[in-house]
Amino acid sequence: MPSLLDVVKIQRMNSWLHKPPLTLVKIALLALTVAMGLTPMRLEASLILLAFHIALLSSIGVYRLLVEVAKLYALFMAVIVPLSLLGGASISYILGLVAYTAATMISFFTFIATTPTSSIEKLLGRTSLTYSYLMFTSSLNELREVIDAFKARGYTFKLYKPWTVIPVFISFISLTAVRMSLIEDSLKARGVD
Repeated sequence: MPSLLDVVKIQRMNSWLHKPPLTLVKIALLALTVAMGLTPMRLEASLILLAFHIALLSSIGVYRLLVEVAKLYALFMAVIVPLSLLGGASISYILGLVAYTAATMISFFTFIATTPTSSIEKLLGRTSLTYSYLMFTSSLNELREVIDAFKARGYTFKLYKPWTVIPVFISFISLTAVRMSLIEDSLKARGVD
């Protein structure tokens, strides 16, 4: 999990994929990937986009992120595929679903990892979407800091014991609530309603 939170570190890289002119292209790729769920050739299109996004992330050398996304995806699919089979879904539908969700997930991580907030702000200006993206990336950074603090105190996380993550999320939620309260107070002081 912590290496998934390294997307904030990866955002600070200086690669060809992080350049501001490519922000619009990455937004279009993300939208195209999401829209592929509506096409009748979802499997083929999703596999092509999946390979393309993997190639993009590989070109900047973030292999660890690719491995962590694959692990997260495998956990997700370990629940979805059996439920779909029990529900009577066809194999072709399940294959399309698996390819589509893989392409969508990797597309999302590609966008987050390679699009600094400054690029979104340059493209869209100071809009609510820009502030939402900033809040999301700040929250990832906060979660990473909370996890690092817990690890520094010797706390360990176990995949087969999901309840070991509960104290981390309680600390994260309380820290986020305090920070949001501070942001709200500072915006009110500047006259924003």
